[in-house]
Amino acid sequence: MNNMTIIEIGESKIKLAQFNKKELINFFVLNISEILDAEISKKILELIKDKKLKVDALISCLPRHMVTTRYLKIPSSDPKEIQKMVDLQVPRQLPYPPEQIISSSTTIFSDKEGYSYVFLVLVPRQIITRHLRILKDATLVPGAVALSSEGNLNLFLNSSLPGKDEEIVLIDIDSNYADIEIISRRKLVFSRAVSLEAQSQDINTRIDNWQAKLTQEINRSVDTCRKEIGQVKINRIILTGALKIIFGLKDKLAAEFSLAAGILEPFKEINPIANLDLKDYLDADDSFSSIIGLGITAIEPSFNLLPNEYKTEKEKLSRRKAFLKTASLLSVFIFIILVIITKDILFKSHYIKKSDTDYRRLAAQTRDLEMMLNKLRIIKGQFANKAKTVDIIAELFKTVPQGIWLNSLGFDAGRSVTLKGQAGDLSSVFRFVSVLEKSPYFENIQVKYTTKRKFQEREITDFELVCPVSGED
Repeated sequence: MNNMTIIEIGESKIKLAQFNKKELINFFVLNISEILDAEISKKILELIKDKKLKVDALISCLPRHMVTTRYLKIPSSDPKEIQKMVDLQVPRQLPYPPEQIISSSTTIFSDKEGYSYVFLVLVPRQIITRHLRILKDATLVPGAVALSSEGNLNLFLNSSLPGKDEEIVLIDIDSNYADIEIISRRKLVFSRAVSLEAQSQDINTRIDNWQAKLTQEINRSVDTCRKEIGQVKINRIILTGALKIIFGLKDKLAAEFSLAAGILEPFKEINPIANLDLKDYLDADDSFSSIIGLGITAIEPSFNLLPNEYKTEKEKLSRRKAFLKTASLLSVFIFIILVIITKDILFKSHYIKKSDTDYRRLAAQTRDLEMMLNKLRIIKGQFANKAKTVDIIAELFKTVPQGIWLNSLGFDAGRSVTLKGQAGDLSSVFRFVSVLEKSPYFENIQVKYTTKRKFQEREITDFELVCPVSGED
């Protein structure tokens, strides 16, 4: 959850508010009367740690009485030219060297003649430096240093009160100061800080004393505003800040100026979370309007008194954070891709391994099948040869003529038959060859040898025939 934290370091108190959008999620007030800056930083740091506060974005609110305001009439309506002229005017407004002044400005309006009316805020650098050092020692870095007056304006513009398009006087009453603001058509056109001394603890006495002073200061503020930026006609008075004071002042100031008056209660314009206890702050002498007003919207303050070197450092930090965020996202993306690739490789490796195992198993089965087929072929061949051998023997017995005696028959795996025997004469051998060649079982018969010899007073011929078996079944 991204939140917005607003902190105001005053002379005697620190006020801190945290928002998630328009919902107030944390609110604290710390007493820092008569303690050193290092102790102030320590108090803030202890608060953050003890309450486990998460500070995502931080705006430091600078009380109005710590700054000086000026109103410039610039003969240009071009923003760049206006800024150059304002920069030239800044050193003339305070008795400090230019490098010891922090300033911020906004153009209120431009007239028909081409002049621009500029609201200029100035503050000695040492005030801002101290402010930022206290925050830094508390491990806090603000993105902006805003003016409390702008917080009051923002609270009013986001409130349920009427008169936003009118010209009104908005008075913020704090424990020791009042901020008198003149708002014209939703813009802050004038602001004055007034010191309020609490000479009495009695509320009614303080109200009576402050009424007289505020009446005088309101008149002076309106007169000065008219001199600086032109005619203004006040239609309404709005009071905010310390509730027990402003309720007593409302009717008195309304009667004094014959104007409608209203009360701007800061805690009624927000949505605090259910378990946030604010009752101790409702009857306080302090104003919380500015820090609440700066936190209820996410808009950039019109006045930013953060020194340029801090802005540059902030931009570098933002770029560094953006780079780290991008690098982190890229790393996550690369990691996801690597996981996908690794998973794919592992799947493919597993698939290849499984396929190899299946192949080996199938190859072994194939070899077994091939061996079985070979055996079957051999057996089949043997059966076939046996059948053919019987047929050949039968054929021989049918074809052997008178005068031929066979002593042996040799079979060569169904390829040929070797016949050995005797004949009465040589011509009988050749007649036998002729008979065999007419048989469908033999072809190309070869006479291996013929030998004449005498046996029992008569002549016989020994012979050997090689009879190739015919390819036809």
